[in-house]
Amino acid sequence: MPKKQVFPLLTIGCAVGLLWSYGLFVSILDETIVGVSVGLRDVVVIAAVGVCLILALGQWTLKSQVLSSREAYAIGGGAIAILGAMLALDTAYSGYLSSQQPLRWDREISRVSDRNSWVGELYPDLFYPDHENYRLHKPSRVVEGFHFGDMYTPSMLKSKTLMESVLSRKYVKIAINEDGFRGGKAFDNARNARIVALGDSFTFGWGVNEEATWVGHLERSLGETIYNLGIHDSSPRQEYLLLEHLLDQGKLRLDHGLLLWLIFEGNDLEDSYDTVRPTSESTMTQVLDNTLLSGLWKIPRVIKHQSVVDIFRSGRATFLMSGAGRSGGAYWVDGIQLATPLYRSPRFGYKLFSPLQIERAKSTREYVASHPNRSALHRTIQDMAALSKKHGFEVVMLLAPSDARLYGSYFDDFPQASDRAHFLEAVSEEAGAVSFRVVNLSEALRSYAENELLYFRDDDHWNERGHEVVAEIVGKRLNVQRQSASRSNTVVQSLWKQRPT
Repeated sequence: MPKKQVFPLLTIGCAVGLLWSYGLFVSILDETIVGVSVGLRDVVVIAAVGVCLILALGQWTLKSQVLSSREAYAIGGGAIAILGAMLALDTAYSGYLSSQQPLRWDREISRVSDRNSWVGELYPDLFYPDHENYRLHKPSRVVEGFHFGDMYTPSMLKSKTLMESVLSRKYVKIAINEDGFRGGKAFDNARNARIVALGDSFTFGWGVNEEATWVGHLERSLGETIYNLGIHDSSPRQEYLLLEHLLDQGKLRLDHGLLLWLIFEGNDLEDSYDTVRPTSESTMTQVLDNTLLSGLWKIPRVIKHQSVVDIFRSGRATFLMSGAGRSGGAYWVDGIQLATPLYRSPRFGYKLFSPLQIERAKSTREYVASHPNRSALHRTIQDMAALSKKHGFEVVMLLAPSDARLYGSYFDDFPQASDRAHFLEAVSEEAGAVSFRVVNLSEALRSYAENELLYFRDDDHWNERGHEVVAEIVGKRLNVQRQSASRSNTVVQSLWKQRPT
């Protein structure tokens, strides 16, 4: 190649290559594509191959005079301009979102000088048993103590309003059995399992004792043993993978049994639907640690996290607080700035709400339909249907609303939620397509919510009364099915037959 074409070629290669690499970082880094998790090393290899192809194509176009040197410089300059504009937009928008966020609170720093516990500190650690993306609690552990709710911060103790009307120290005891689940019932008698509860923290029983969970109440009312497989911070996909593992490995039998699968409006669309667990630090990361290059190795993920594309795709673009965290309103009380908004109801008094749950309650039908996890949700429910046929159990899906959805309209100046719970409707439609039974708690709880508060005031989970009411609702539905089965001799009747020894 003539020397005069070297610089135009390098211009195209570097400029278009950088734009190509940016697109890869933003679109596929740390994503799961066709069941394969794409890590940083994979993206670097793809980017390198792409740059080589760009250079080869550029060399051919210049050598064959398809492009002149001037046109090559123009293409390179255009690519740099586009890349610069995207990076400027990413930086500006990320900065704008940060300026609109309320007070940020670092739990690790605050605990240094805080004698109190928040509820999450009392929960046993989770671990991944194998390469799949599901977790168990570290087994055979007992934790107990007094705690405040998940929204507690030490500065709240300075507020008379919060101390008198919102915060309350609660006692909880959490026992994890040898199988990694809550409760004393291990799988020794799994051959007799007839009812299993599956879900996230709402099934686990966040902030309440085991006997006060809806699973505990339901177990007593039905007179049936119920295995609680609730794992906090789990997605529907992770819950499916967990149950699949237990059944396929023979650790649990559920033939002719019943699965109560709780789906939560607040985060079950947005949580992880990967099939493979997150990977630990790569060898390259460990080698580069504490070197100048370690910072460069982190740049791709910083670019992805701060990109406008990823912000909108992950739903973070909804966090537009219009300066609420800076100027007052729901984020201030008694002269103290809060990390979560406080609202007052003439009927229920004061309550803290999660900004995340508020924004999710405002989600449109389009947001749900276009969410990257929407197709994964469909696949998860289809897979659960196949699993239920393989192992011969019935599925009842319990659709749980967020506190923002159920109570927002009762609180003054509360942001307006969408007219319908579009995510729960989507789940209900998917469940109907595979003949799962559905208990819509969003509707069933509404009559109770008119008269009493079913969620903690300093947390976004059900309080003791909330669990009791949910158990009552589910128990009535199951008893109706049980009576109907005995009259009509349908398949549901097998759920209540005494299992042969």
